[in-house]
Amino acid sequence: INAEYMGSFFRMQLFLGTVVQTTADAQLHILENTLLGVACDGKIAFVEPCTNAEELGRLAERFTFDSSAVQRLSPFQFLMPGLIDCHAHAPQYPNCGIGLELPLLDWLEKYTFPEEVKFADIQYARAEYEKCVSRMLQNGTTTCSYFASLHTPASVELARICHTRGQRAFVGKVNMDSGYCPPYYVEASADASLQDTLEFVEAVRSFAPLVRAAITPRFAPSCTPALMIALAEIARERQLLIQSHIGENRAEVAWVHELFPHCDDYAGVYANHGLLNANTILAHGVWLTDEELVKLKAANTAIIHCPNSNFTLRSGVCKVRRLLNAGIKVGLGTDISGGVAPSILIAMRCAMHASVACSTLATTPSEAAERIMSVDEALYLATQGGARALGIEGVTGNLVPGLEFDALLVDVHAAHGPIEPRPHDTLLNRVHRFLSTGDDRNILKVFVAGKCVVGG
Repeated sequence: INAEYMGSFFRMQLFLGTVVQTTADAQLHILENTLLGVACDGKIAFVEPCTNAEELGRLAERFTFDSSAVQRLSPFQFLMPGLIDCHAHAPQYPNCGIGLELPLLDWLEKYTFPEEVKFADIQYARAEYEKCVSRMLQNGTTTCSYFASLHTPASVELARICHTRGQRAFVGKVNMDSGYCPPYYVEASADASLQDTLEFVEAVRSFAPLVRAAITPRFAPSCTPALMIALAEIARERQLLIQSHIGENRAEVAWVHELFPHCDDYAGVYANHGLLNANTILAHGVWLTDEELVKLKAANTAIIHCPNSNFTLRSGVCKVRRLLNAGIKVGLGTDISGGVAPSILIAMRCAMHASVACSTLATTPSEAAERIMSVDEALYLATQGGARALGIEGVTGNLVPGLEFDALLVDVHAAHGPIEPRPHDTLLNRVHRFLSTGDDRNILKVFVAGKCVVGG
């Protein structure tokens, strides 16, 4: 073991029991009778088999720890990677579960923009963001990529709350300067938007590395070409994540073609303005053409699958297998409040339902022959897939040595939980039951970068 870690091992956290990992080919890897050690820097130091006291003693000698400090998990408990939400609108949190009778563009006008404008009030913003981040963490979301609102002070406050609560996050102050934005919810000019963005980026630097700024043009119709070009330059100079939307709704796609007739397609709008690259994540991608898939693959841009909101706003059913077959990075998003629940577990289930819908509604033999999304694949998208999409796969996304300890301690038989006790279940069944039917009542503790942020 590296000498630089030796001193930290005296204060390491130690867990003995079942550890769930995901593999690069999207399979579950369940490790029974395993000792996982977390160094004081928050990184996973080792994951080793440990079936008896003799092996524990050898590991204690090898890694220099006190075996009496080991936390022993019950047979119904396991550690798993923390969940990653790659697309959530934090100022829409107050609207979760309401206003779902309209399609996207009408829904934005009637419900979303009137709610987001309230975040000009910093007290209101602070109260709602505290609730949002707290709920996300309780639901096991250790990393989240948030859209905030137009308001710089409130957007900085969201970043501060994430940092204080210990959630890994990307936070973006939304940019909207075009004449197609509501007159009550629009920035004064491209220059004003850029100045506020630079101020926001500078303020968020103090929360790094846990919380980082993201460049966030809401979507192509909300931004002037001058603003998009300038935002792309800021992102390039500072190596910042870019987040936006693409191909969510057919009416939206038609509108983009109307507004940008000189561009080949929706992806071409972003490409022509410098916003399409390996640091870009685009939510939805329901209505992408084959030509757009080629552009996205060439740019190494990620698509964030948001199946809950795709269903609730009647946007369509994203053919995720088509994206994966094209070699495109894919993560999962709750997309609150179009998605009704701030839970990636629910997003995983919706992703599996969407896959079944694609298979059921297939119009060609090749589509009908494609395999539906498994529970294992859904977990991969919610962990490693999300980490790859956000460019942090070297930091989080799995429970392996060298990565930071972003993890959930799950108890399948938690008191008053939703899962019936079945003592003779296999380990695989216990994990699948939680992923398919469990909720926050089963999540005893949440860790981010080695720190217990829920359940401590």
